[in-house]
Amino acid sequence: MMQRMQGQGKLGAYQTNGGDAWDPEPGENVLYLGAAEGATASWMCKQLDGTIVAVEKSPVAGLSLLRSARELDHLIPYIGDARNTGSYAPFVPSLGFVYQDIAQRDQVDIFVKNVERFSPRRAFLAVKARSIAVERDPKSVFEDAREAVEEAGRVVDVVSLDPFHKDHAMIVVDTVGE
Repeated sequence: MMQRMQGQGKLGAYQTNGGDAWDPEPGENVLYLGAAEGATASWMCKQLDGTIVAVEKSPVAGLSLLRSARELDHLIPYIGDARNTGSYAPFVPSLGFVYQDIAQRDQVDIFVKNVERFSPRRAFLAVKARSIAVERDPKSVFEDAREAVEEAGRVVDVVSLDPFHKDHAMIVVDTVGE
């Protein structure tokens, strides 16, 4: 059984707040969009037998991600924009999961584009409401995001990440049979 994420990362907050859809099979691969310095990507790599392809746009955060990858055989770092799926597609194996944690206004579009391109079994979107629309009520942002990701698959879970991450929610999509 997959060990629960420790700490208050988005995945840990999701699990702490009752989310239970993170259930990778042994050897499943993950595309992690918005990997930052690589803390959660490294944790995933240590827990799974599969490959973690970690995409990070920031070259500054990417330096730490590259350092983490030196110590982990199954962690493939990619410094680039998650909007450009073709640039990292050659490094992405058959996927079990997409996990996205990106603070961009178009984060939902990026998520849908990647899920449609790589066809994972399940996909997780950490929605940052204030990155999408600072002036709107976060609940309405989450509802709009939920509706938009239904293009990519069946929504199976929506969990608030408060109090660990204010104005955040995790939306989980199953794509099998879609």
